[in-house]
Amino acid sequence: MNNRISFLTIITLIISTSLPGQTKYFKSPGGKIIDSIAYSKLKTGKVEQFKASFSQVTLLEALTELYRNNDSIIYSYTWNFKMGENKKAEKAPKEEAGIEKYIGETFPIKTLKTIDNKSIGPNDIIGKPTLVNFWFTTCKPCIDEIVALNKIKDTFKDSVNFIAITFENKDVVAKFLSKHNYNYTQIIDAQQFINELNLTGFPVNIFIDKNGKVVSVEGGIPYEINNGGEMKPGDSEKFIKILKELL
Repeated sequence: MNNRISFLTIITLIISTSLPGQTKYFKSPGGKIIDSIAYSKLKTGKVEQFKASFSQVTLLEALTELYRNNDSIIYSYTWNFKMGENKKAEKAPKEEAGIEKYIGETFPIKTLKTIDNKSIGPNDIIGKPTLVNFWFTTCKPCIDEIVALNKIKDTFKDSVNFIAITFENKDVVAKFLSKHNYNYTQIIDAQQFINELNLTGFPVNIFIDKNGKVVSVEGGIPYEINNGGEMKPGDSEKFIKILKELL
């Protein structure tokens, strides 16, 4: 076989057997839930992206079961890549990395518009910790965690900045907020900023210290299975712990 063609090895570390008729879904580290077809395309696309630069690509895949009923199974997943020789003898540009590249660096917020036509910029996240939630109104995991996010704000009140950012426009967000209580500062029309951060999955929660530096990037609040076998958002203790350490 031509040595220039990359090889793909998939190692499943944690996975349980599915039954006939059960639909598989996959929850990304960013909180987005997709079906098996979309997951396969996503995985293939990522491998092909690396194959353009490396002579060999090995994908190590770990799946963990989050939820199961008679109809469906939801897994979380993580990927690790091992690369062969770099065809271009240079590192991939930093801008191709995900949002995690900002950990330890200043959060690159620009002047953005809130739903009530105010502006928020870099100086507005200095002086106290900040939690930034990226979401949109038809994202079910985003909606599911709003109750917990509100409770976090009730816990810390004005000692922490709480900001929600979406690519959607004022009319869409206002309609949603007329039916749902989401008491964060709402930033709208932020598609360009989201693109610059290379965000592709939602929700994403970013924790920023008093100096404006990113200390943690999290997906959505993890789901738990209740006594009735339903998948519900879990508690927010992890998020609360992070913020307490930043005060």
